[in-house]
Amino acid sequence: MNGRNVIILITTKGEAQEVVANIIKTLKSYSINTRIIVLTEYYDLYRYDAEILRVPADYKTKNGSKNKQRALQYYSEWLLKNNIGSNTYTLHIDDDNIPDELYIKNVMAMPFDAGQGTIRLREYKNCIISTIANFQRVTFTDALLIYANKKFKPLSVGGEGLTIRADIEAKLGWDFGPIAAEDLLMGQRIHFEGYKYGYIPGIIYIAPALNLKDFYARRGRWIHHFFVSRKCIFNMNSTAVILFSYLYDFMWVPFVGIILWFFDFYFKFHFP
Repeated sequence: MNGRNVIILITTKGEAQEVVANIIKTLKSYSINTRIIVLTEYYDLYRYDAEILRVPADYKTKNGSKNKQRALQYYSEWLLKNNIGSNTYTLHIDDDNIPDELYIKNVMAMPFDAGQGTIRLREYKNCIISTIANFQRVTFTDALLIYANKKFKPLSVGGEGLTIRADIEAKLGWDFGPIAAEDLLMGQRIHFEGYKYGYIPGIIYIAPALNLKDFYARRGRWIHHFFVSRKCIFNMNSTAVILFSYLYDFMWVPFVGIILWFFDFYFKFHFP
């Protein structure tokens, strides 16, 4: 679409400064005119080669949102304050994501109000269990979620590559409360409010967790936030709740079998 502006928003806590710097360098190597903004905390004083939006230490949201939600709510209020409207789209990425050039070009031409595309892995060698688990995530995305997005029905939404028209994001906001699956809630709310959510061709490259501690912490946070938010999500899209409940059972129930095997093999405690 002619005249469309794209903001690439990199949300970070300031713990991966060099990684973010390399992401910015990659984005600037593309032959595309975009506005790159780093959304970070007040204590992150790194000089990124981009615009920097720091969340003040004393900033609080109405519903008490914390961490990433708090930062994104600050950004949505910034959009409203600066009168950034429907001719601008925000492409959201985390501090380990890199969109390819095709993805950004398709954001500039997408005929719907919000959307997301394909994820692929990069940095395979850091943690084998995390990498294998993310293979499953990538496969799940390709098998079902891309199909759903092409039908304009967002069953799942992640932070990697989520793109939203600026006036819609400013209107809806991210203030879902202290604990919430903010990306999934935002996608369902966009759809529930009658806006069009679709599929963006192109790839967002993501990095698996660096170690087992980070892997389990990240997965545990996702599951906890989903179950805290499930009633709210169910009221907008019951299918998404059923799908994710199945998905989490599919991923985690096999670990119960490993624990039972351990007791059976080492302690001769035979379960019925």
